[in-house]
Amino acid sequence: MRFPVWSSTKRRGRFDHALRQGSAGHPHTRCGGPRDGRRHLGLPHPRKRAPVPGDHGSAVPGPASSGRRCQSPPKCTRSESPEMTDNLRHWDPLYKTDPAHTKQFTRTGGFRGTAIKPIYATQKMTEHFGPVGIGWGMTKPEYLIQSAGSEIAIYCTVGLWYLDNGVKSEVVWGVGGDIIAKSRNDGKLSLDDEAAKKSYTDALGNAMKQLGVGGDVHMGQFDDLKYRQDVEREFAEKRQDEKPDPKAIVAEMTKALRGAKDREHLDGLWDAVKTDFGKIGKAEQDAVAAVFDQEAARVLTDEFGRCGSLDALRDLWSAAQGYMHPMTADQKAAVTDAKDRRKRALMASVPSQAAE
Repeated sequence: MRFPVWSSTKRRGRFDHALRQGSAGHPHTRCGGPRDGRRHLGLPHPRKRAPVPGDHGSAVPGPASSGRRCQSPPKCTRSESPEMTDNLRHWDPLYKTDPAHTKQFTRTGGFRGTAIKPIYATQKMTEHFGPVGIGWGMTKPEYLIQSAGSEIAIYCTVGLWYLDNGVKSEVVWGVGGDIIAKSRNDGKLSLDDEAAKKSYTDALGNAMKQLGVGGDVHMGQFDDLKYRQDVEREFAEKRQDEKPDPKAIVAEMTKALRGAKDREHLDGLWDAVKTDFGKIGKAEQDAVAAVFDQEAARVLTDEFGRCGSLDALRDLWSAAQGYMHPMTADQKAAVTDAKDRRKRALMASVPSQAAE
């Protein structure tokens, strides 16, 4: 059976239409005449394949299908699942290591490497996740002691957890170890009472590095001199940018001291201020101390004016000597004058005290 050859979609459409109109009811077609010799011979259509059970979009049920038409699974895009868009959201901030908190080491056999200070790793975790015990923490460590020949080793396993968008993570495990005891040349055992602590520190550090802490060290980038120099320069610039402004610190300290209500309050403010003296120079420290003397003179003057008896006046005068020693002459004179005025007032109000 020969079929006409069409040269365009338009002609093909007309040919198909003619077949449908003139061959309705043909037993070898779904809608009419023999549109294709392949179907007439029982062969599959050249542009279609027989449905396979379980296919998406197939009406033929699979082995575990209910017979309903399968729906194509929804496509998952990065924009639809933002929690999966940045798998390095913790790794990247923890990755770079400040060379100032590392040291080089050489082990037996000539192995050389770079060690990260454990407390620096803790600082990195705290900066990123928050205070330990709140934003991150660890499980109770478990220890295992094993002997091998002339040595006794201790191994520690500890789990690390952290909060990710307020949700507590699964535990990230770390294992570390050290030698508790080993035989010396004279046959006696050499004990290390720090071995348990070292194994715990090692285990915790191994758990931290799974999150990215010190990643550049563990990936060997510190062996590259250029990389190390670049990182040193980067952290040096960062420290310079974060260096506090001495003038701003002095202004903040001055503001705090000027709010003192009494001697006890002033002493508490002074103790708090002194903890930050390391951030400012000697000249700035002297300036803050001068403000303290001014406020001490003001507070003492006020307290002398409120003394209710000569006994209280004497007690306050004794306590005032420690404050007055570094004061200027004018400040000392102001405090002394306040004391003398109050003394005269008290003596005048109680004649019996005039003899004292």
